[in-house]
Amino acid sequence: MRMLATLLVACLGLVCAGAQAQGYPNRPVRVVVPFPAGGPVDNVARSLGAKLAEATGQQFVVDNRAGGNTIIGTDAVAKSTPDGYTLLVAVSSFLTTPMLNKAPYDALKDFSPIAFIAQAPLVVVTNTTLPTGNMKELIEYSKKNPEKMTFGIGSIGAPAHLAQEQFKRRTGMAMTMIPYKGTTPIFQDLIGGQIAGTFEPVLGALPYIQGGRVKPLAITSLKRVASLPNVPTVDESGFPGFEAYTWYALWGPAGMPVEVVKKLNDETNKAMRTPEMHERMDKLGFEIVPGTPESFGKFLREDAKRAATVIKDANIKAE
Repeated sequence: MRMLATLLVACLGLVCAGAQAQGYPNRPVRVVVPFPAGGPVDNVARSLGAKLAEATGQQFVVDNRAGGNTIIGTDAVAKSTPDGYTLLVAVSSFLTTPMLNKAPYDALKDFSPIAFIAQAPLVVVTNTTLPTGNMKELIEYSKKNPEKMTFGIGSIGAPAHLAQEQFKRRTGMAMTMIPYKGTTPIFQDLIGGQIAGTFEPVLGALPYIQGGRVKPLAITSLKRVASLPNVPTVDESGFPGFEAYTWYALWGPAGMPVEVVKKLNDETNKAMRTPEMHERMDKLGFEIVPGTPESFGKFLREDAKRAATVIKDANIKAE
């Protein structure tokens, strides 16, 4: 009898979960973005939210909760009710921020991975006066002029920082990294010749490249990007297999109903496959990466290990 009762409770739980997913969403959904409005993450969240609203008939309202090095907004989602009505759109620093700062949540345990949205390669750029035209020339120049090899980083432990550390260790390139508070001051000093270069997401660097104010040397994806078709990849430049990205994804708090997670994953994948979103992401230099919640969860665990290794080996500390 006890076993029968247990089975009955389990079956009822599945029925309830299925019913909840079937009726989900029946009210507006809050999408927390732990960054200010107007930036790349905000743009991705709003584009996705608009498509999810079209598909479900309910609003997906972006709530910008910047502050605390993204910890404030992220923690608000971790502590919310796991019913699918509070979601998080964030980037790869979601994993590294708790490694470098005291955070009140565990990035792998306190969230439900829902969907990988897209990934964006970085572009290696230098100031226009540097006498190098490709990555091999950059490395050779660095060995002869190590004192001139200052590279900006917009945030400690961010994907661009880790990519620079990886490249430095693989190639032996002389490189002194200088932390800045964001991308804008990096490009101000890069254009002014105060620093030699930086690794930066394509979206952030594109206006400066198109304006001829900085010089692009290579892309960190394994294939070229549509917005910079004449810029080779690092892989093509003589460093096979080197790749680095910043990525964007969707989470909810831990304990969300499996069927709600699956529905959100399905709708996100459908939204990102539309011609409109493909065209928009191409222009931004993003690659769409569809997949299941399970494959996203596996990716998170693997990427966390990789990032932790780079942080430890390079002895990266929070500011």
